Amino acid sequence: MEKEMSNKRRIYLYVFVLLFLMACQRNQSDYCIPLFSTEKVLTVKILNDSDITRFSERIVEYDQYLIVLEKDLLTRSSLHLFDKESGEKLADFFYEGRGPGEVVSLRELWLEDNRLLLYDAMLKKIIQFNLDSLVRLGNNAITENRITPPPFTVRVFLSDTLLITLGLQHTSEHDISKDIRISLRSPNRYCTFNDYPVDKAEDKYIAYRDYPIISVSPDKTKMAVGTAYGAILELFDISEDIRLLSTHRYIQPDYIWEKGAYNGMNEKTVKCFRDAWSSNEQLYTTYEDIPAMQCLFKAPTNIAVFDWKGKALKRFRINEYGILNFCVNESESVFYAVLIDKDGFYYLAELR
Repeated sequence: MEKEMSNKRRIYLYVFVLLFLMACQRNQSDYCIPLFSTEKVLTVKILNDSDITRFSERIVEYDQYLIVLEKDLLTRSSLHLFDKESGEKLADFFYEGRGPGEVVSLRELWLEDNRLLLYDAMLKKIIQFNLDSLVRLGNNAITENRITPPPFTVRVFLSDTLLITLGLQHTSEHDISKDIRISLRSPNRYCTFNDYPVDKAEDKYIAYRDYPIISVSPDKTKMAVGTAYGAILELFDISEDIRLLSTHRYIQPDYIWEKGAYNGMNEKTVKCFRDAWSSNEQLYTTYEDIPAMQCLFKAPTNIAVFDWKGKALKRFRINEYGILNFCVNESESVFYAVLIDKDGFYYLAELR
């Protein structure tokens, strides 16, 4: 009898989960938390606990190095080179200024083979260099190019062959017909995409205003875009133009909107996506479904793995820290990350 009751419970649970998923699929406007088939707690190994002093923007792995984009107020430098094994800080690059080789507001760092590409949002210039040459030659190793991004651009993806900008629809009085949400430029094409996964004008502004995520597969055929508020993930085919493949609404953007203006977070505000990394097969993102006001670490505590169809695969969690930025070494099954603790101190770490 007990065995029969246990089987019935399993059947009821299966039917409940199936109906829940079918209901979400029937109505695309519904928000459904992703269900991960695998969950794991990662072990944190602190590599450096003293040389990162502010919120970082990006981290990438190159050869035996970790490169962190973070504006150091003490040295006035913005790019920092660390030894991947010991965590020792080896060098600082790109100091504050408006001259050649100087920067004001570096917001992007992308790795293309053995070249690094930076974008200064204030000076609107792209900086390219080979890291080994930069170590040997300093500013003589870099090339700089000015660009004119569309109005209200908040993110820029860079490679040797692609320039992608991600913008938002501003709510102030201006001609929104000229706004460009996503633009893609390569040597032989230029295309734009102006649809949003949200309808309200304020959502088109708020959901993307605070550094949303963008990630492009190494083969340059797929792109992911995620909201800064809530959790909406869009997947695109960019092999020829910008073609939306699927939209995944996990958590609804929530915030305080008063008298026609943004007025901060509320008790339901979730900030799920802060950083992303991708291979040709999988997309990795920071992930958090707890409201920001309840988070001890001011940053997500999970890394989620999706396939390029949007299927949730794995969820990795860490204890005692929030994850600001990360990169992945799939061959060694290791993450490198910049973390923050509940007291606001920053760390360079290895996660396994």
